[in-house]
Amino acid sequence: MPTQLMTALRPGFPSLTRRQRVIGLLLFFAYIGATILGIQSFVAPAILTPTSGIALAGLVIGGIELWPMVFLAAVAAYMFYGSTWVTILFMSVGVTLQAVIGAYALKKLSFNPSFERLRDMLSFMVVAFVSSTIVPSLGFLSRALNHLILNRPSITSSVTWGSWWTG
Repeated sequence: MPTQLMTALRPGFPSLTRRQRVIGLLLFFAYIGATILGIQSFVAPAILTPTSGIALAGLVIGGIELWPMVFLAAVAAYMFYGSTWVTILFMSVGVTLQAVIGAYALKKLSFNPSFERLRDMLSFMVVAFVSSTIVPSLGFLSRALNHLILNRPSITSSVTWGSWWTG
């Protein structure tokens, strides 16, 4: 793993700039708000989750060093939702990984968030297309583990991996 990414993944809130701290707090509360909004408007099989976009945007704008805010916001959101410990763990890791991988790939592609170049739009689309497979994959894994370990109801047929990924 490149040393740049390893340095960015090391949590160090004291070393964050004032701007990054403000963005981190906004990221945290925006993620929680979007989760509450998503819970109220979710109707299977269409899973629309703006939280993944908020997490990616926060890391692109504020820096990959803000990944702990994404993780903590996801943990808080899934706890608020009343999820099992398996879901909280897998989904929080999934959302964080997806945002970190997406932000890192966009940084490597010299992505400009103003979308002034066609290259920026295409880079964003490709990265979003690929990195967005992480959350539904870990989501279905957590559902299967919930069923096996905690005897929760099995995976419902109304929500498919494809519908989750599309959302």
